[in-house]
Amino acid sequence: MDLGALEAQRTAIAQQLNGLEQRRTELQVQLGFEREQLGLHIEVVDSGKEQAIGFTRPQRVLLGSAATFALALFAAGILFAAFDDRVRDRRDLRLIGMPLLGELPAPPAPESLSLKQRVDRAARTRAERL
Repeated sequence: MDLGALEAQRTAIAQQLNGLEQRRTELQVQLGFEREQLGLHIEVVDSGKEQAIGFTRPQRVLLGSAATFALALFAAGILFAAFDDRVRDRRDLRLIGMPLLGELPAPPAPESLSLKQRVDRAARTRAERL
């Protein structure tokens, strides 16, 4: 064998031996700490629990409040409509039992006639009344 190769091998083995000596010293110190209970001591205090599937309590309260509010609005709308005493059309008159005497025709939309046509129509209706 070559003398240079043997020297390189001896250097590598010496480095390994040095590393192993350091590791042995570290383990001895750690063992001494463990004997004296000065080292890191790990103890499981809380085993923990799995989180429940579904909504959390604040989320359930929020959803329940929103649903209650929506139902309360709906109920209030129904109650206000049930006690509304305004007459809006013929059906309302029939529901309360009043006789229907007549009905006025709906006026034409103001946009459908020009200003001159509306003035002429108003003049004709005034003349017919007299």
